[in-house]
Order: sequence, then C-alpha cells, then structure tokens
Amino acid sequence: MTGLSIITSNRMDLLIEQLAAWMRAAAGPPLLPETIVVQSRGMERFVSMELARRNGISANLQFPFPNAFLEAAFRAVCPELPERSPFEPAILAFRIMARIPERLSEPDFAPLKGFLDEDHRSAKLHQISHRVADLFDQYLLFRPDMMERWEQGRVDPAERPYRWQALLWQDLAREAAAPHRVRLRRVLAEAVRDRAAGLAALPRRVCLFGISYLPRFHLEVFTGLSRVMPVALFSLNPCREYWADIVSAREAQKMQRRRGGAAEAGGGLHLEEGNPLLAAWGRLGREFLDAVTETGAQTSERFVDPGSGSLLARVQSDILNLREPRRAPGLKADGSIGVHVCHSPMREVEVLHDQLLALLDGEPGLQPRDIVVMTPDIELYAPFIAAVFGAQGDPQRRIPFCIADRSPQRVSGTLQAFFALLDLRDSRLEAAQILRLLEAPSIRAKFNLEDARLEQLEQWVRQAGVCWGKDATTPRELGLPAHAQNTWQAGIDRLLMGYALPPIGSEVFQGVRGCDTVEGSEVRLLDRFLAFLECVFALSAALRVPRRLGAWRTELNHAAATFFPESAAGEGGILELQRLLADLAQMEEAAGFTAAVPVEVVRACLSARLESAGAGRGFLSGGVTFCTLLPMRTIPFEVVCLLGMNHDAFPREDHRLTFDLMARTPRPGDRSRRSDDKYLFLEALTAARRNFIISHVGQSLQDNSPIPPSVVVSDLLDAIERGYGVALEEGIVTHHRLQAFSPDYFNSRSELFSYSSEDLRACVAAAARKPPPPFFSAPVRLEAAEQEAWGRPDLLRVVSFFAHPAKCLVRGRLGIRLDLPPAETGDREPFALQGLERFSAGSRLLAHRIAGGLPGEAFAELYAAGRLPHGTVGEVVFQDLWAEVDGFARRLQPLWPVGAERTIENRWELGGISLSVRLPGIRGNGCLRYRFAKIRARDVIDLWLQHLALCLHTEGNDICESVMVGRGQTLRLSAAADSRAALEDLLSLYRQGVEMPLAFFPESSLAYARAIDRSEYKALAAARSAWEGSDLRPGEGADPYLRRCFEASDPLGEEFARLSRRVFDPILACATFEPA
Repeated sequence: MTGLSIITSNRMDLLIEQLAAWMRAAAGPPLLPETIVVQSRGMERFVSMELARRNGISANLQFPFPNAFLEAAFRAVCPELPERSPFEPAILAFRIMARIPERLSEPDFAPLKGFLDEDHRSAKLHQISHRVADLFDQYLLFRPDMMERWEQGRVDPAERPYRWQALLWQDLAREAAAPHRVRLRRVLAEAVRDRAAGLAALPRRVCLFGISYLPRFHLEVFTGLSRVMPVALFSLNPCREYWADIVSAREAQKMQRRRGGAAEAGGGLHLEEGNPLLAAWGRLGREFLDAVTETGAQTSERFVDPGSGSLLARVQSDILNLREPRRAPGLKADGSIGVHVCHSPMREVEVLHDQLLALLDGEPGLQPRDIVVMTPDIELYAPFIAAVFGAQGDPQRRIPFCIADRSPQRVSGTLQAFFALLDLRDSRLEAAQILRLLEAPSIRAKFNLEDARLEQLEQWVRQAGVCWGKDATTPRELGLPAHAQNTWQAGIDRLLMGYALPPIGSEVFQGVRGCDTVEGSEVRLLDRFLAFLECVFALSAALRVPRRLGAWRTELNHAAATFFPESAAGEGGILELQRLLADLAQMEEAAGFTAAVPVEVVRACLSARLESAGAGRGFLSGGVTFCTLLPMRTIPFEVVCLLGMNHDAFPREDHRLTFDLMARTPRPGDRSRRSDDKYLFLEALTAARRNFIISHVGQSLQDNSPIPPSVVVSDLLDAIERGYGVALEEGIVTHHRLQAFSPDYFNSRSELFSYSSEDLRACVAAAARKPPPPFFSAPVRLEAAEQEAWGRPDLLRVVSFFAHPAKCLVRGRLGIRLDLPPAETGDREPFALQGLERFSAGSRLLAHRIAGGLPGEAFAELYAAGRLPHGTVGEVVFQDLWAEVDGFARRLQPLWPVGAERTIENRWELGGISLSVRLPGIRGNGCLRYRFAKIRARDVIDLWLQHLALCLHTEGNDICESVMVGRGQTLRLSAAADSRAALEDLLSLYRQGVEMPLAFFPESSLAYARAIDRSEYKALAAARSAWEGSDLRPGEGADPYLRRCFEASDPLGEEFARLSRRVFDPILACATFEPA
C-alpha cells in the first residue's frame, strides 16, 4: 500500500524490530533488492547485522545515502542525465573557477576581485570556488525559492550587496548540461502526478532508517514518492509527547528581550520549556518533528519507558515523558552517569581504560563490543588510544578495540610520504626536507636505501656543505643572485671528487675541493642516493608547471610509480590515490574545465577527498569502538563514553562565510553545527543502556586551575545537581590526579583506582623516596685485557683524560655514549663565521699562512669547500679572518725557536705506570704550541703535560721553557722543579680516574685554583660561575657525562677543591699569562 508512514521510538532496538518485521512482509518478487536509506556507513553495518540476527539472513539490500537515492530517482524519470551532475559540489567548484575570472572586471564582483588580488589561477581561486560551490549546494537544499528567483533575474534588496552570487548562479544554471536538483524535483513531482512510465525503475518500496533529521527538500521528495510506493521513515524520537513548541530558558529570554519585556522568561509569552535538557539540546529534532507533522503522514509510536532503576534511566525517562527533573527519595549517584575531570587527553584515555576494566569486571555479561567511545576529534585522540589500549602487556588488562573514521592520509605512511613529495613544489629543496623523505619506509625500499645508513647519508650531506637548492638556478628562480655554493649540485661534486681522486689536502681541483668521506664499497650507497636525488629534482621541476587535471593524473601516477614500490599498493594508500586521481580526470570532463592549474589545487582536492573518505571506516569492527561524534551515528550501546568534552571543542564552532545569505536570514530547518552537536549529545545520552561516561580536560597542567567543560556537560551536571538533588562530588564528578601513579589510585580509602601494575610499581618507588643510586658505586677495575691500552698509556691518552676525565672513563673506556644526537642538517647557508666554524676556518688559514701560502689560494680553498658566504660578503668575511690570522702568525714569529725541528720519543716507568711519550715539533729547549682560539683549561693541562715530559727528557737542563699562544693571550711555562714527581702525581690521578670518576673539572678547577689566593669564598664563587654558566653560554656542569656521574651530590665539594689545587697549583707556580 502506498503512502508515507512514520515509525518513531526512543529505542533503536525497537525500530530495528519493526524494520525486520517490515522486511519479512513480502512486497514483490523475492529477487528484487530492498532499499534502506541511511546516513552513515556505521548505521548500514548495524542494520545489516541486526537484520541477519533477527531474520536469519541479510542479503540483497541496498543502503544508499539520501542524496544518492534522490539522484537515482531523478535518473529514473530523466534517463538522459549525465553520469556526473554538473552541480555536484566538486565539479561545480571547477566550473566556478572558470567563470569567476571572466567576470572580475564587473562592479558586482569587486569583493571577489579584492580577495583574489589578481591571482586568478592560484590555490586562492580554488579555495573561494570550493566554498562558493558548497554554499550553492546548500542554497539548493535550504533556499530553493531563492535560487529559482535568481534564475529569473530577481534579486531581493537585502541580497543586492551580494548580487555577484546571483549573477554567477545564472551563468552556471544557463550553461549546465543538465538541470539541478530543484528543477529535477519538479520533474519528479510531475512524473509522480502523471504516473510516468519511468517510475517503474524506482524501488518497489523504500525505508529510511535511523534518520533523525532530513532537510525539507528531501522530506518533500520522499513525501511525493509515497504517492506511488510505500515509504517508511524509522526515526528516533527522544520524547513521546509533542515537543515541537518547547523552548529552552535561554531561547525564552532572547524572545522576551526582543519583545522588550523584562518579565520572567516565558511568562508573558506563554512559552513552555518542558524538560530543560530536551529544550536546550533538541532544536534540530524539534524543527524536524514540526516538518514531519506538516506532511500528515500516518505515525506509529513504539516508546518504552526506561524506568527509574538508575540515575541514567531517570534522566532518559524524564526526557521521554517531557518532565522536569525532580528530586526523589533515595536518589543518588550510582555510577550510571560519570564525569571525569583530567589534565590532558592522555590522562583521559588512561582513566577511560581503568573505567572500562572496572565495568567489564563488574558486569559479567558486558562485552567490549557493547561499548562505544566517541570524541569530537578522533585524530587528536588516536595516538593516545593506541598508546594506552594497544600497549597492554598483561592479557587480563588487554581490551580489544578498533579506531574508526581515521583519514587514510593520517593512517597510511605511503600517503603521508606522497603529500610530502607534493610539498616540493614550494620548497627550496632544503637538505633536511629531502633527507626527511627517506624516513618513509616505502621510499627507502624503492631506492634500496637501508634504514641503518640514513645517519651516514646525513653525515655526508653535512660534510659536503649542502644547505638548499638544486644548483645555481634555484636561487635565481627565487629572485636571488645565481650561485651554486651550498647547493645539492655543489655538494654532490664534492662527494664525487673526494671519492674519485686521492686525498689532496687543501688543493682545489677545477674549482671543487673534494670531500673525502666516501670510501670503498660505500660508493654503491652513494649511487643509490644520487638516483633518489635525481628523481626528487625531476619531480620538483614537474610540480612547478601548471597542468590540466587530466595531465596531473598522469604526472602524479608517474610520481607514485617512481617513488613507491608495487608492494606499497597493498597498503591501500596508492590504490586509494589512483582512484582519486582517476576521479579528478573525470571531474575535468564533467566540468568542462580545461584551464591549467597549479599542483596546490590538486593537492587540496586530494586532501579534502581523503579526509571525507575516512568517515565510517572501521566502525563496529569488533571490540570497543572508538569513533568520531557524527550526526545519526548513535547506535545503541550498553556503555557510551565521550572523550574530549572540552568547552572549546564541543559543540564545534560553526564557521560561516561572511557572504552566506542563509546565515543572514535564518529559517527553521537550517543546519547549524552547534545545534547538530547538541542534538548529537542528546542522542548519545539516550543511546546508553547502562552507563554514560564523560571525560574532559578540566584541570590545567601548569597550575591545576579548573577549566570549564562543554556547555552541554554543564547543562547535564546542572540538571543532576539542581533538578535531581544529587551532589556532584559524591560520585558524579571525579577529579583525577596529574600522574597515573599517584598514591591516591592505590589507597583503599580513596574513590580513585587503577588496574595498572606498572603505575603501582612507580607509586611504590616514588613513595620510597630513595635517591637514585650513584652512577658509580665502586671503582671499575682494569681487566687484564685492558692493561695494555689503559695501564700502559701514551702521553696523548693522558692528555685526553685530563681534558675530560669523566667522558674518558664513561665513553672512552666503558663505551657508554651520553652525548646528544648530532644536530639536524642545517638549511641555512653561511652568512658569517662564528663559533666552531670560525675556529676551524681560522686554524686552516693559520696553517696555510705559516706554510707561506698566499691569501688567494686560501680563499679559493675555503670557498670551494662551501665554508664562506657567497659573493662580496664572503670576500669581506675572509679578509677580516685573514687579517686576524696574519696578526696571529706575526705574534708567533719572534717566539719560534731557532734550530732544526726534532721529535722526542721516550718511555718511563713512573709510579708503577709505563708512560710512552712522543713529542713532535721540538726546537731548542722548549716547545711552542698555538691555538687559534682562547686558551682554555684543557689547553693549559695539555701544554703542562708536554712540558713535564720535555723537562724529564732534558733532565738537568733548567732553561726548558714551553709557550702556548692563543687569541688574546700567551701562556709561558718555566722549568718544573721536579718534573718526574709532578708526572707521577698526575699519572696516579689518571689511574684513579680510569676506574672511578674524578671530581676534577678543568674549567671550574682552574677558576678555583686561580682565585684561591684571594679567599676560599671567592674561589668557590669563581668555580660555581664556570660550572653553572650563564643564559648566553652553558656552563661546564651542563655536560651530560658530568651530570650523570655527579648527580647524587654537590660536585664542587671538598674533593673538588683538593684535586683542583693538586693539579693546578704546580702549573700556576710555573705559569705566566701574558695578554696579547
């Protein structure tokens, strides 16, 4: 029997039972498919499973969305319609892109011209076209009368400031190859009226299931179709009473102000609030109920009162019966409704895990599949969900789960890598960005680059001086002077030159100074890396050329084949990408859009399509379902949990365009994101059977100050406290601690609890309050195998030890590395020489100057090595550095000993330690050392050890003198009184320090020793200053080896003072520091 019938209920299980009975009633040939219109893939899966459970089978069912069904109905009466409608928003956007530039010169389009700023083919044009296309699509649904007026050339006075929309729509409607949905609705209505033959192609009957809202446009179409076929609407209704005319207190106050009255809200207007929660959250449902009532359809109600067995059931019952919340004897918090206040999203998920474990333990019949967890932003919470639910080692604490609605772009590493490749369009080809591409396993697999070799590649790039740019053309394209220095091409030349030619010292060959870092079989790795770079450069160039959409499909498919192996298609990312690219080419044909567009437009299209493709993926896949809060998604679950109910996250903001005419003149039935979210919260509340759990970030991480929850949570809490008289702090609202291992979670007198054994162990450890054990609790004695290397050292090892005793022991002997990882490859070419770069370049120039080299040769070498800024700046920097180096060399000349240079070699037994010595560059009776930097404490010790060895070798010669020349200072050491005793004492400290950390820190110790003559207080203050440093320069105590070895006590104690004087007092007795 034809006609529209509406079946409403407050319980989804009752609606599905009615649907199952409706499906069992034969309505035609058994092989014809049944059509069930739904609004989400999650609902489709739920209906399929429930029908199979109730009817024994669920097959031959079609589940179109409302828009898809309407398109099929339109096509039934207009078979000549093209496969893709020219008014489909994605296609309409490109049609608008073609039309806007043609009309920008007209006065009515001045607002758009100002926005586009002459950039008619940029991503900005696509952005505005996409937004206008979506807006026109909404106009067709919610303002069909306005669109028809525009087509007739009539524009209301209020619309004249935005007349460009009407003119643009007239062009689009006139040039379209097919009618839009408003015209098609009229054609369908005429076909229904005339019982046209095309109606035979429609389904024999249709039902709409789980839909709590439809635009009036859709409702009118389905109402018209009900004249020729049975149409059943199975709709959730939270209230059995007529509630279309109730208003919330806030709405009543607004209406009262508009009337100019100051009376009690609703008093003079006779407004009815009914249930305050239903009035505050139910606007969307009220307007839909009003629209349904106007159809005059036959209505069947299947309501079931949840009763009053729990606080949750009582709230649902009062909503169902349109009652105000009221107090009842014995009503108290029973765990059915709970609000958890946390410090962060991570803590929300940790708390949720414990709450679900408690429910599963306490309810034997409850299964993980009976639980749903929804959040406004699943991408924000997905990493925390995986970290907490996916990393449980104890099987008893492991809860099966699935995360739905994630965008393929966020999940697929291959797609992320593909979009990173598209970013090369606007890239300077920075070294760090290119190397980051190789972090994608699929790209590494394509070019056969092992993960373990990435660090070596980064080292090569850093040593070759690569910063950014392919070659000299890249700076020129950016409007900068063309130069190849610090580009990839220059770096590649250095790497290849260093491999192809033997070590050439400081020589420059054909303007290139080789970087001899690639050795032997490593050339194969370099070859594969260069192949990867060639593909990157080719893609970067290709992405800079605007193309038609079809050409972009070919180009991007080629890029995917170039950078990803065939096995990557199995991940789903590449297949999804190829499908979207094919769809892009189809849109070009359907839109008739032949203009070339930049890759930014294509990227935006692909990204938007992938984001929308994530909705519904993985829903009801087994275990606890985590998903996004979406309209008409509220399938009944025993336990409904909501995460992230923060004041700034939900209800979500409705960002309307400034030229949105619907926002300027709203009508009943218009969609509002905030209204949708409030009704969604209402549906979630009524969908819960046993428990309704809410969590939000309600405490500051910084100072624990309170943060308000979402307004809908506040409404619920207000109703519970004021309406039902239940104290919130007595079981409704739970404030959680910042740390999961807080003792409160493991205290039997506390309401908080935790199932985590790891957190329990952490709590016990924290309660014990034992300081961490010292890094060294006893000396690490030298083993027999270490005696040769460490028990019989040479002078260089001893020098290295006193430069940093802790590091020599921990890293040098024990092989424990505490250094920070190397800095990421820099993207900035040198603009000046500072720090280590200036020291390195200055040392190289000084060696060149002492050898008699010329400035021009030195400049060519540094420039070819990529160590100088480009152009005139580089010349000025070099001249300044060369002048300083030349002055330094002139200081050395009068100090240079006369006579032939010789090398001293000897070995002594000193205090039971065999010390071998080799001192090169000795002339006369002393040694001259220099360093193109300030003289540091370790330089003083270095010179002192060499000086003692020289004095011992020339024993009896009291004119032995050693000199260290540094920037701004010269250090002279006179002959030691007893060089043997001094060396033996230092070697005894060496022997202690290679087995147990010494409280000797060169810089701090020297500062202490030099100030001890003034007072102990001033000496410690000087040492503390060197140890702690300043805001501009870190102190010696920032060293990771020193922090680790001396973290248990004050390092500048009595032992430090004793060792400082023991080492430096003999040195200072022989030392003279002279300013330059």
